[in-house]
Amino acid sequence: MKVLAIRIKNLASLDGNTIIDFTQPPLSTAGIFAITGPTGAGKSTILDALCLALYGKTPRYLQAKEQGIEVRDGKMGFINQGDHRGILRDGTGEGYSEVDFIGVDGNSYTATWRVRRARDKADGLMQADTIELKNLQTGINFPGRKKEIAEEIERLIGLNFEQFTRSVLLAQGDFATFLKANKDEKSSLLEKLTGTQVYSEISKKIFENHKIQESILHELNMRRDGILTLTPEELISLDEKIKSAKKLIDSKQLEIAECDKEINWYQLWKRLGENVEKAAKLVTEANEIKNKATDRSTLLELVESAQPARKLIDQQNSITNQLGKKNENIVTVDNAILELNGQQQTANVLLETATNSYAEYTEKYNQAKPLLTEARKIDVTLNEKQEQLIDAGNALKIAAVNFLQNQKIVEILMKKLQPEVIKESENIPLSLKNSDQLEVVKLKEDTSLKTEYKVCNLEIVMSTTSDDFLQYGNFQKIRDQIKTVVETEAPIMKNLLVRRVLTAWGIAKLGIRINAQFEQLLSEVDLNKTDVDGNIVYWSEHLNPEDYSGFRVYTNNGQKRDAEDIPYIEISNAVKEILIHQISLPLDELIRETSRLFGFARLGTNVETAMKNGIFYSIKKGYIFEKDGRFIIHDEL
Repeated sequence: MKVLAIRIKNLASLDGNTIIDFTQPPLSTAGIFAITGPTGAGKSTILDALCLALYGKTPRYLQAKEQGIEVRDGKMGFINQGDHRGILRDGTGEGYSEVDFIGVDGNSYTATWRVRRARDKADGLMQADTIELKNLQTGINFPGRKKEIAEEIERLIGLNFEQFTRSVLLAQGDFATFLKANKDEKSSLLEKLTGTQVYSEISKKIFENHKIQESILHELNMRRDGILTLTPEELISLDEKIKSAKKLIDSKQLEIAECDKEINWYQLWKRLGENVEKAAKLVTEANEIKNKATDRSTLLELVESAQPARKLIDQQNSITNQLGKKNENIVTVDNAILELNGQQQTANVLLETATNSYAEYTEKYNQAKPLLTEARKIDVTLNEKQEQLIDAGNALKIAAVNFLQNQKIVEILMKKLQPEVIKESENIPLSLKNSDQLEVVKLKEDTSLKTEYKVCNLEIVMSTTSDDFLQYGNFQKIRDQIKTVVETEAPIMKNLLVRRVLTAWGIAKLGIRINAQFEQLLSEVDLNKTDVDGNIVYWSEHLNPEDYSGFRVYTNNGQKRDAEDIPYIEISNAVKEILIHQISLPLDELIRETSRLFGFARLGTNVETAMKNGIFYSIKKGYIFEKDGRFIIHDEL
């Protein structure tokens, strides 16, 4: 590990920025140098900054920490006298120490220790310190928590804090104490400075172990003295017995080897005898199989001798089959010829009849030709009359508008006499009330808020599977389709909106994945919506649900919605339109009139339910009310 540079800012007595670069002259060319200066100049601060940048702590503050004294920090706070953050210079908001060094892996790094006060103000409370490590070759900061960064720096230096402060950097005062100490104290200080106190502990352990082993040896010697030993004569006699036993063992080993040879020969003879018996048995079985196969061998010889004639027999069978098919084809062709002859005779009769008819129709056409010319002239006159009739109809509509304006005054008077009118209206025949001949009703329909329902026909998307709907690249297109449908058909029920978009993608069934994706895309489109009893309706930007008073109906040029796809508010507006003209109606007649207005000729369950929901919505909103079994529009409307 080699230190390249030290950078200090606002630490202890060093004010502002201080840079010590060991890679530039004169420091780069000096073999050894000293840090000198008066007391308080910042000599120790440089060494403190080196330790703080590398280890986040310094020996000088660790020694003060043992005293446990707290000192004031700013106006409000206190910190321990041994807290290394206290090195921040008074009157400053932040400071740091940076050290550039070469690690044991050969790469260059920058280790940084920072401390700051709250909001970087000089009077702010002291904040937690931070450490950083940056690889100068890659320019990348080492990631991790404070402890992990400290462990990485320690690995790159190759020394822990205690080893560094004893071998590289001696704490202030330790060396002076060493010079003035006596022999025993110097030994203690050297152990403290160099970390050799561990060897004293090892020496003590060795001494204790030596004492234990010496005791064990003494005990073993005592036990040896109590064991009886043989005389030399007894030892010689015992050796002779051992030699005799060895000779006997050798002779017995030779006898055993001879016995083994005889045993092996006998075992081999036994195996060979067993093999001879097995071979004889196999020969017998083979002869039996050969005798049984005599008939099959004879048959095989006959088959092999007949093989040369096999091709000729196959050819004969093939020719016979072809001859049969040819005969069948001849019969079929003969039958077809007979049938065609009959058809030809019939065709000749029809041709003669058609020729006679053509002559007859040609004569009739020549006779009717003057009448056709006269009919064309009548068509021209008829078109002119129709144009005049259209002009008269437009004039009639203008007159109807004037009539309605006058009728408003009459209606105001009628409302005051409404109870009597209701009773009288009950006596009017139903056929007359529903008659299409009432000119007043027809005029009012022409000036009502009823409009034609327009369908949004989206362009069909050329997709191969429904999975295309789930592709990210198609999401914006789907959002645009949602906006287009709502802009064209608003107010529109949610279910109808979903069907319009899915139909464009060729999707007939709304699965779980497609439904989830559609809901997500629908939520991303900024649309105004209303929710009435779970029936969600979407509105375009130019329509206000609170002011909407129209309704849209089926025409010959448009498409009819299903009853459940009509929003309640449109049915409610249609109900108000009917009651303005009819004054009052019972529920069943009001349902029929409303369903007929939306183009439903038959009153099925779905249609009846939808119309009822719209009527009840009108009652809930206060547009109409029920009296004596009949529904009436409110006076304010």
